[in-house]
Amino acid sequence: MKKCKHRLSGKTYAVKIMRKFDEERLLAAQNEYDLLKKVKHKNIVKVKEFFPTDRELYTVMEYIDGQELFDRISENEKYDENIARKLFKQLLKVIQYLHEEGICHRDIKPSNIMILNGGDKLKLTDFNVSKHCENKIF
Repeated sequence: MKKCKHRLSGKTYAVKIMRKFDEERLLAAQNEYDLLKKVKHKNIVKVKEFFPTDRELYTVMEYIDGQELFDRISENEKYDENIARKLFKQLLKVIQYLHEEGICHRDIKPSNIMILNGGDKLKLTDFNVSKHCENKIF
């Protein structure tokens, strides 16, 4: 993941760059972009652009000023129970929203959950193995 700035607007974004890819990975990246373009939830990372070249795939997305939950857990001996409760509630609401939209994330883990620098808000990321289900779960 690289941090970049839009030349005209000055807005900061993150760019996911995939250098070695085959047709399967191209389709997975396109699927991730298409899926994220459709979802609208404050706790899901937003995408801006997707463009493949002959040698690389680029996905431009919202820049998240924070760190992975995995790193946050690793750095702290203990986690504040009130903050953990807030984060877990947000995660459950995101999962409920996705299931209502017929989407299964299929890879929820601490490294795919970004904790914003305030420490009590999260964003779910990495939808490259997600599936849009035929039948809604709820």
